Order: sequence, then C-alpha cells, then structure tokens
Amino acid sequence: MEEVDEGDLKLKRGKICIEKRSSGVYLSINEWTSAFMNFMSVYIEKYSTRAQELFKYMRDIRLAATRSENWATYDEQFRLKIEKNPNLSWGNIHGEYWLLHITSPTVHTMVSVQSQGYRTNTQNRGNYNSNAATLSNNRTHQQSQVTSGSVNMSRLNTYVKYAVANTERPNVITGPKEEITKSINFYSLGNTPIKVSVLENYLEFYPLNNVAHEIISGFKYGFSLKYFGSREPRESSNLKSALQLPKIFKEKLMKEVKLGRIAGPFRYPPFPTLQVSPMGLVPKKDGDFRLIQHLSYPENNSINDFIDKDHCSVQYSSVDEAACLINRHKTFARLSQCDVKAAFRLLPIAPHDFDLLGIKFQGEYYLNKMLPMGASISCALWEKFAKALHWIIQLKSGNDDILHYLDDFLFVESSQTSKVGNTLKLFQEVCNKIGIPLASDKTTLPTTLLMFLGIEFDTQNLIMRLPNEKLVKLSQKIRDTLDSSKITLKDMQSLLGLLNFACKVVAPGRTFCRRLINSTIGVRKSYYKIRVNKQMKADLEVWLDFLKQYNGVTVITDNVWVSNEKLELFTDSAGGSKGGYGIYFAGQWAQGTYGQNIGLRLESPEI
Repeated sequence: MEEVDEGDLKLKRGKICIEKRSSGVYLSINEWTSAFMNFMSVYIEKYSTRAQELFKYMRDIRLAATRSENWATYDEQFRLKIEKNPNLSWGNIHGEYWLLHITSPTVHTMVSVQSQGYRTNTQNRGNYNSNAATLSNNRTHQQSQVTSGSVNMSRLNTYVKYAVANTERPNVITGPKEEITKSINFYSLGNTPIKVSVLENYLEFYPLNNVAHEIISGFKYGFSLKYFGSREPRESSNLKSALQLPKIFKEKLMKEVKLGRIAGPFRYPPFPTLQVSPMGLVPKKDGDFRLIQHLSYPENNSINDFIDKDHCSVQYSSVDEAACLINRHKTFARLSQCDVKAAFRLLPIAPHDFDLLGIKFQGEYYLNKMLPMGASISCALWEKFAKALHWIIQLKSGNDDILHYLDDFLFVESSQTSKVGNTLKLFQEVCNKIGIPLASDKTTLPTTLLMFLGIEFDTQNLIMRLPNEKLVKLSQKIRDTLDSSKITLKDMQSLLGLLNFACKVVAPGRTFCRRLINSTIGVRKSYYKIRVNKQMKADLEVWLDFLKQYNGVTVITDNVWVSNEKLELFTDSAGGSKGGYGIYFAGQWAQGTYGQNIGLRLESPEI
C-alpha cells in the first residue's frame, strides 16, 4: 500500500492535530538577508550608483520583520512593483503597502528578527543572485489587492511619517531595540580624504580607460574585494599579538573608528552574515604597531581563499630599474623621495563586502570599511591607483625617470638642469589637490645618497650598498641553518627572505637559492619541519664564504639586459626516468638526456 504524507503532528490548544505541510521551504529573515546581499553584490557591479538604495531597502525589510509577520508580503509586493517599473527607487518606502502589511492594527505581536520567516518555492529560493527585480516565491495564501481609494490618506500620511522616521534612524538591526545605542550609519562608505571630482579631471585622458573608471567608481561607491565565496557568519579568535597588547590594540582600533575607517563598536553583529577574522598587531621599524586583519584564516575556507587570484597579481618596480635610472644620469643624478601616508586606508570598500571584514574585540563588534592589510587583493587595488598617480605626475612634469614601489615614490633628476626638485614639488601639489596625505617624515629632498627599497644608492660614486646590519643578520641565519639537520618552514622562509633581499644587489646569488626555495614546495604549515640536505648546505656554504669577503657594495654598471626573444635563446626540460632537456639559440639547437651526465648529443655541429 502506498504511503501518503498527510502533514505534521502539531499540538494546538492542548489538542493533537495534523497540520498540512506546505510545499514550500521556510525562509527566515536572516536567510532572506543572505540571499539579498548576494543579489546586491551582483547588481551593484553593474549599477553601482544604486548601492545606497539597496542597503536602505534591506534595512527597511529587516525593520519590518521586527514589527509584522507580513514583512515577506511587503517585500513581494514591492518587488513586483519594481519589476514593472525598474526606475523606482529601492530606498523609498511604499506607503500604501507599508500601511497595509506592516503597520496594520490587526497585528499585535512583535516578531523576532532572528526567527520570523516565510515559505518560498525551493527552485526559486535565492533568485536575488540572478535577477535584479524578483525573488520569486509561491505564497500559500492569496495576497490582498489594494487600491488607492481604500486607505484613509491622512491616516496613511501619519503611518508613513512614523515609518520613515524610524527607518532613517541608523540602527544595529540584528540586536534588541533596547540595546541599540549607536548613531552610526554603517551602510555608508568609509571616510576617505580623496576628492573624487579632482581625481576624475586628472584621469580624463588616462590611457587605461577601464582602470580609470574602476578607480573613480571605487572612490564613489567602494572597491569590490571580488569575493565569490559563501556569506555564512563565523567568528575567529584574535591573534596572540592583539591578546598580549590589548591596550595598544584598543588605541589603534579606536583611532580607526574616530577617523571613520572602522564602524563600531556594536553589541551585536551588525550583519547576520558577518564574518569575523583574526586581528593582530605587526611592529613597525619606528617602534610603532600596525593593525592587520588575518584574512587567510581559516585555511582553505578564508576570505582570501575565495578572492579571484586573477585580480591579485602585481608587478613591482625593482632595484635594477632604480639603478638603470641613476646610470642614465651618472654622477649628475639627484634623488628625491616621498611616501603616501596610510595608503591602503585611503580606498573605501564597497558596502556589499562589509560583512566580510568583521572585527570582534572584548565582546564588541566592528566593521572594517577601508582596504585592509591582509586581503590578497589589497596590493593590486592600491597599485592601480598608484600607477594612475604615477602617470599623472609623469605627464605633468615631463619627467620619465620616476619609480614607485607600492606607496613609495622615487624621482630621479639631473643636476645639470635648473629643474632639480620640480618633480617632487609637483607631486606634493597634485597630492594636495587630490587629497592624498603624505608622510612628511619620509620625504627626502634632492640628494646624492638615498635609501630606496632597503638599498642605499650613492650617485656620486655610482654604487649600491646593502645595510651592514642586514649582512650580519644574514650571516648568522646561515650559520644557524648549517648547524641544523631540520628547520621549520617559518625559519626557512625567514632565511629566504634575507637571501632574496641580498640578491637585489648580488644578482648571481639567485642561483644558490633555488634548492632552498624548492625545499618549501608542498609544505603547508609554518611549524612543519624541512630537512636541510647536503646540497642545500653546500649552497649555504657558498653564500657564507662570499659574505666573509663582501663589503656590501655593488657598482652600478652599464649592463644592459635583453630578452630571450631578442637573443633567440630558449631552453626547456622534462623530468622522469626518460627526462632530458633542449636548447635553441639563433637557429641552432641541441638536446640531451639526464642519463648522459653532462654530455650533449649535438644535432648541430655549430653549437
């Protein structure tokens, strides 16, 4: 006999009865919010000017859910209205629908924001992600049809004024009303000093038109983190540095709040989808500390794990490029330098990504509204702005000898002209007009001796010099590694960091880093051990012997590096038991296998 599902057993007024089960799926206000925020992240990408409207609408619906069980009906009716007329503003309450469904005197109970929901057809659940006008749902009861003549207009105006007055007041919408004490609109952009209209004028003829649009749009409506992961709430403990230095951490945090770059504190999560990542402190060279947000935690499920890697790649200026600019002017080169202050914190984050940047400290919640230290996309976003600024200065000054590394700008000029210092002066003037703050303590007027990228450049003697303390530290690190059979991944990365720094000036040293770099491949945890084998120790011995005789000075020469394409030189290799290699050079080639030792089987007698 076929079983028939007739419904659920329910206890009503002391009696057991069978209640027919709805064919739909229960959608709570928090589930609705999560779906709506996913919809917003897609919608705002195309219609960035309407971001505030959507956040206002979300706040209206969440407020409605605290007042009436009919909040979903209002949402459905409003969206049907928008579908017919897409030009209507999401931010304006529909007075007639609000009166009928939300402030109706037939509703006597307050509904919990956390629990109240409605049923929606499973197939259409979450359609906010793909449709700007509708989140379809099949209601199990009929909707009331309203006409303009069925409502007393004076009473309507009273209700609308009351509704607007209560929805325009900034609230922390997920906590009880008696706990709401903040007068902060956390949907607004973080505070930035950038004057967008001025910047827009400067970038009118920027060759990279799409990038210019992204920059201007970002400062107007917020920069997207390009996040494609889930919007599930979570909380993580802060890093040890924040726990060990709570006073310093709180001072840094409240300074950001005062500057309008972080919103809070809130007693409850300001978003139901808030993701709280670990916060910490990183020491700076001057003894101060910098706030960081560990967005790579937890492993394989962090914010950074779901940021598109294609948007995170960056190519920085190098020591070789700086040496090349200096060599162009020889001993007449004069160097000046200027740093942008708190560079990342100038870029506001798009409101639809606020829930990704949650902070929790001492039981209270905060929202990071500006580009954080710790997001994998942060450097790439800043670099787009820095490159645009670089282009502006280059165009205005007529000086092509400019480099920048993140927020650090280097200007090279010749002392043979009367324009020495003009590029730096112009940079300061342009930054002042745009609103870009500069670190005056890191500004260097034209000189022959300057530190850039951690390397000292001396234009009078045409040399580059590694700081002595770095050489001493590197030598000691190598000795410690030679005395060990195994070291942690963290220690190996620290050693490689020092070696790579030295390779900025000692280019041949890169050859003796390769086996050390290869040893880290596949090692995931910082505390995992790496065996220091004989070959790795042999490479370190070469480094140590070199450092014993090296005074840290490298001459800036006329070496000209050319590409493989220009030389017509290409190589390739393959591993395995039958592995081998091939070489092509200017129409001639050779190939061999590893089993032949170093001997080559020449296919061209001229090679």
